[in-house]
Amino acid sequence: MSFNTTFKTYREVIEYLSNSDYPQCFTVNYRPKEKDYELWIGNQSYYVYEQWIEEAEQKVRELKKENLILKLKLKNNV
Repeated sequence: MSFNTTFKTYREVIEYLSNSDYPQCFTVNYRPKEKDYELWIGNQSYYVYEQWIEEAEQKVRELKKENLILKLKLKNNV
């Protein structure tokens, strides 16, 4: 289970964390466009999600390469 929310100031983030149970894993990111702080809390390490994203991106690259190869084969057979 995970939780994601935003705060306008870093002080609000610290106050929230100090008043909550000790989370197993959390990350705080400043978002300059929105001018706020994003807090993610979860019971699974954040890097696990990054790893899943990397694996999905790799699969997309492989599929694009396969698609290009198939297009070239079809073009040469026509």
